[in-house]
Amino acid sequence: MINNNNNILEKRKQDEKYFEGVCGKNDRLSSFVWAALFLWAGIVLLASNIGWIELLPFQVPELGWAVFFFGAGVIVLTEIVIRFTVPDIHNPELISIIAVIFFFGLALGAWVYTWPLILVAIGVSIIIGLVKSEQSEKK
Repeated sequence: MINNNNNILEKRKQDEKYFEGVCGKNDRLSSFVWAALFLWAGIVLLASNIGWIELLPFQVPELGWAVFFFGAGVIVLTEIVIRFTVPDIHNPELISIIAVIFFFGLALGAWVYTWPLILVAIGVSIIIGLVKSEQSEKK
């Protein structure tokens, strides 16, 4: 019974180490991005309720949602750029890249181009992952 409990504790420690290696122990950038998305949503909702969104010179149905999704795309794109340029932060995940394309597709209403871009992003992410894993194996 004691040996079984030790195995469970050891397995849990290994899982925690794996999670820290994949996601980072404290991913402050991700937390900041989530906070920025909530702030942006609140600002856009408030501006829409006050009537400020309608003052924009665009003729788009559901303009408030378009503004929100465009801003969300910019926020997540900024996160991706930071993750690619700062070596201490782990690289962006595929879901972040797809989210940017999805947000911009919703904002611009260009679904004809959005799905092909998502497929291209998946392919590019796979190639980048393969190149990086090959480079890390050589070191």
